[in-house]
This record gives sequence, C-alpha cells and structure tokens, in this order.
Amino acid sequence: MKMINHVVRIKPFGIILFLAAVFTCRQAEAVGGRVLTTDGQIIKATSIRFKKTTQEYILTTDNLERPLAKAKVKKLDIEKPAKFAQAITTLNSGKVDDAIAMFEEVYTEVFMLSPWDAQVLDMLGRIYTTKKIDKAKAVDTYEKLLRNALPEGITPDIKKRAWAVLIDAGKTEALAKEFENTIATGSRANAAAAYIGRGDLAKRTKNTSDAFIDYMRVVLLFDQVKDLQPEAMYKAMKCLEELKDSRAAELRRELAQKYPQSEYASKE
Repeated sequence: MKMINHVVRIKPFGIILFLAAVFTCRQAEAVGGRVLTTDGQIIKATSIRFKKTTQEYILTTDNLERPLAKAKVKKLDIEKPAKFAQAITTLNSGKVDDAIAMFEEVYTEVFMLSPWDAQVLDMLGRIYTTKKIDKAKAVDTYEKLLRNALPEGITPDIKKRAWAVLIDAGKTEALAKEFENTIATGSRANAAAAYIGRGDLAKRTKNTSDAFIDYMRVVLLFDQVKDLQPEAMYKAMKCLEELKDSRAAELRRELAQKYPQSEYASKE
C-alpha cells in the first residue's frame, strides 16, 4: 500500500518532465540573418524573432538577446528557414496535410520576417487553391498575408494570386482599398499588378470599359514591367472584343509580335 501511494505521488512529476522534454523538442528553430537599421548599422544575429506585444525584434548576438524597435529597422535579410525546404519536399511527396502542418509551424518562426512570412503564407494559399481545395481557408490565408506580411516580401506574383482568390470570393470592398493603396505606395511592378487586379475586379462586376482602361494603363504606362505586359495586352484585347471594337485585332497582332513566347500570344 505504501508503495502504491509512493508511485501516485511521483507520477505527476514524471508527466511534467515528459511534457518539458516535448516542449523543448518543439521549440521554434532559430532563424538568423542581418538587420539594417535606420541609422545605418548592420547587425548580424543568429536568431531574429518578432515580438508582437511590444512591436520589436528580439535579436540574439553572442548568445545575448537585445530588443530593437520595429520603427528602427530599415531592412531585413533573413536566412531561408531549413524547415521551409523540408515542407516543400513533403508537399512534393504528396503528404499534403503534413506539409500544411510544417508550413504553419514555419510561419510561427518567420512572422514579420521578410520575405519568408509572405512566402510561407503564399505556399499555404496555393495548397488550399490547388492541392487541398478549401476556398474559405485560402481566403483567410491570403487575407492574413496582405494584412500581416511585410510589403517588401510580397512579390507581384504573390499579390496576383492573393487578389485572384479574393476576387473569386467577392471581397470587393477590401480589394478596392488594397488596389488603391498598392497603386499609391507600392513598387512599379506591384502598382502595375494592382491595375491588372483592379481591371479583373471591374470585369467581374461587368464593368468592361473600366477594366479596359486599367489594363491599358499597364500597357502604356508600365511598359518597363515586361513580365506583366502580355497579360495586360491580352486582357485589354478581350475587353475590346467584348465591346465589338475593331482595335482588338490590332492589339492581338501587337501581342503576338512583341511577346511570341508568352502563353497569352496564342490564347483565345
């Protein structure tokens, strides 16, 4: 009887040790890199993480932690997390659920660490739109990306994928604000992508004339953004066809001449 009581008394302590060991194994992997501050310093850190409650980065240098206010960070140069590549491999092997869990774990490590915060959420969004179809989760993921990821890590391609999902979900009011903000403050490439996205939104709401104007803005004002030119020309041409405008044939010829290798050159 004494032995049984003894066992009962020590069992909770054993559970605590076990849980502590599990917690230690699951601690976030350190993600390092360099930080360029607003006053010109370059700080190399073995670990960088963002503390949301205080809006500051916690940097580990020489085994010592130091806080750095978000407002004092000009640019981040973050190393690629090892688990990101592992998640890609897992996804390619067909283990979609496992890959989702891995990407979600990586996101906790790279929150507010550009460009990996955007890259991870984009991968999850793509999974929910192409691998494990879940429109609600795709919308939630891309809304989180546009709301939380640092702008410098969001490429035009990522923006376009996010906007396409939100357009399909009918998020017109939020998208209108997003397009206006990107056009006003984004890079030239992202501004061009925003005009195409706004054109797509107008087209969805049967406003073909406004859609045509936005597509043509890209053709005429963003000719240096070569990657988006074929898409803008094609969509402008399709608007003209819908409007029964004879200039559609001219624009189709121009598209074929300038961008013969583009997927849009032979698209009907």
